[in-house]
Amino acid sequence: MPPRRDRAQQDDATPPPPPPQLTPYERANVDMLAGITRLLERQFGATREVA
Repeated sequence: MPPRRDRAQQDDATPPPPPPQLTPYERANVDMLAGITRLLERQFGATREVA
């Protein structure tokens, strides 16, 4: 197994590769998960303020 490179040693001159293009089905899944996450964050935040 090759040794891990330290993050500080990475070449900052090369930009990261562009994200892959999502299919409409994948995009819908991402949107749905983002909505669920927002809902849970709101719910958790509301219960945290009460406690």
